Amino acid sequence: MMLYSIEKIRGIILVASGLLNSIFALFIWIRGKTKATFYLGFVALFSAIYSFIYGTAFLVAGNKLFWIRATWLGVFILPAYITFVYYFTEKTKYLKLKSFLWYLGAIVLSYLALATPYIEKTNNPVYPYVDPNEYGPLAPWGRAFIIVCLATCFIYLLIGFLKNQGLKKAQLKYFILGISVYTIGGLFTAGIIPLFNPAFSYIDISAVLSVFWVGLTTYAIFKRELFEIRIILTELLVGIFSIFLIIQIFLSNSFWQYLWNINIFIVFLFFGYLFIKSIFKEIRIKQKIGEASWKVLEQGEVVSENFKKVMSNREGLLKEWFLSDVNKELEINALRSKIKELEEKLKEKG
Repeated sequence: MMLYSIEKIRGIILVASGLLNSIFALFIWIRGKTKATFYLGFVALFSAIYSFIYGTAFLVAGNKLFWIRATWLGVFILPAYITFVYYFTEKTKYLKLKSFLWYLGAIVLSYLALATPYIEKTNNPVYPYVDPNEYGPLAPWGRAFIIVCLATCFIYLLIGFLKNQGLKKAQLKYFILGISVYTIGGLFTAGIIPLFNPAFSYIDISAVLSVFWVGLTTYAIFKRELFEIRIILTELLVGIFSIFLIIQIFLSNSFWQYLWNINIFIVFLFFGYLFIKSIFKEIRIKQKIGEASWKVLEQGEVVSENFKKVMSNREGLLKEWFLSDVNKELEINALRSKIKELEEKLKEKG
């Protein structure tokens, strides 16, 4: 009974994650105007599809093999994100060819997962990856493809971060943070932790972390005044603990334990809200200071551009000034000579 309850709760959480990513996809496509944001919308969409399918694998009864195999459609998240990174970092040389190869790899991998037993064989959506009987012989190659995709994203983001300045550098910093949390969190909860204790396979939160990853990337794209890292990590931490406390409520063994878990959850939400609210106030003050700083920087850039234009024309300006000064001197000398001639003529007549 406990196993059934955990599966249901996890399925509901995954479906909720899919709804949030769907909202992100619509928002990105409505607000976005560049090719980079176009592909970021696909990242959100594929993340939503992965969450919906994975959640369904927990919620449906009977044979779940089809839904477990279908979760490999989530591999399209990575080619879409790589293409987004290509456009954002302006690494567009041979872009169509490179993107085609990434998508081709995702198509082959998803086909093998859906139509053959070479990747997935298990009927259980929760299983440790250490058991060779639970997956096919090509599953390690599928995970290797995912690792290569993530490594490629990291490399391009890091290169862009080192080469750029100002707003774009700040955006790339948050992109790196988002994909790092997604990768490390998913790796530990889905792969490393189950190696030591298969019972912890239930805490795989990679699909839930995709909401954080996509949401943080979207915020960095569309919000100029980026939140500091503390507010993001605080909200993430509060959200994760809230999920575990909700699960604890449904796993209560008695009425009094049920009430106790509900009280703990309410108290945690109350203090979590106060803590986040206090950080929000501090961040808003810093945002106002940041807005003023951006205005000063923009004005400074305008003054700098004008100064550069003036300095680039300094030789012409000096030449014009010199010629005008020489012309004036010549005119004065000519006037003096005419005055002397007139004076001499007057003396001769006198």
